[in-house]
Amino acid sequence: MNISEGFFWGITGGALPEIYALYKLRQDFHSNKPGWINSWFYWVITLAMVLLGGGAVALYLLSGINVSPLLAIHIGIATPTLIQGLLAEKPQIEGA
Repeated sequence: MNISEGFFWGITGGALPEIYALYKLRQDFHSNKPGWINSWFYWVITLAMVLLGGGAVALYLLSGINVSPLLAIHIGIATPTLIQGLLAEKPQIEGA
């Protein structure tokens, strides 16, 4: 797989959780439309996270790691969760 293919599969994976969240809203969307659906800030951040999913796959490929399309999708899905976990965990520094 080349880098552009990997990036595509990564952003596909990054978009899947968002598509699923929108899918869950389909039943009562018109009567219970969430406020964030019209927020440009929300969509900019969502786009950034989707692109980071593609970027993570590109980094794997640039590192020489063989990535299948399924693994690329998984990496794209997992990237926002990994970033959230990294930012939530503060390193413990003794004496500071």
